[in-house]
Amino acid sequence: DTKDAKPTDKRWDWVRRGAPIICEIGPRDAANEQVTFIRRTALREGEKVKSTSVVRGDFVAQAPRLLEAIQKQLFDEASERLNANIRSDLKSWDDLAAYYGAGDDESEVKGWARVAWSRPTGAALEQAGERLKTLKLTIRNAPLKQPSSFGPCVFTGKPGVEEILIARAY
Repeated sequence: DTKDAKPTDKRWDWVRRGAPIICEIGPRDAANEQVTFIRRTALREGEKVKSTSVVRGDFVAQAPRLLEAIQKQLFDEASERLNANIRSDLKSWDDLAAYYGAGDDESEVKGWARVAWSRPTGAALEQAGERLKTLKLTIRNAPLKQPSSFGPCVFTGKPGVEEILIARAY
């Protein structure tokens, strides 16, 4: 990165772009065959930038393992955050209405609800859609991993055939 900018601005530009490893190789580093790098998942140690300096050959050898570790950490954190925001305890329409309809503060992010679904058709499907609209909810998707048995559909009361995710679009 040869832009005429302060190192902190260059660093932030790469963080913002999502680079997993930010390498800083100055003239002295190049002369000493050193690479100074920062992991995107560990940018700071207190108030200071947490950088590591290694010999260029060692960096090249360890970069694939480092990238795999960063990918795993980011994926695990995202999975944990996703799962923490999915409610599976809302078993009826009344539960959904109480949770999503509580208060009028639409800026509060309520997350997702995983509920049983009987795949209604015709008028029953239209009625389910209208009920969802009253709470400003939509069916977001049906997860690939489904349980072996289902509770009653939150819309029709009939036996569920799959689970779906319901949420607000913000």
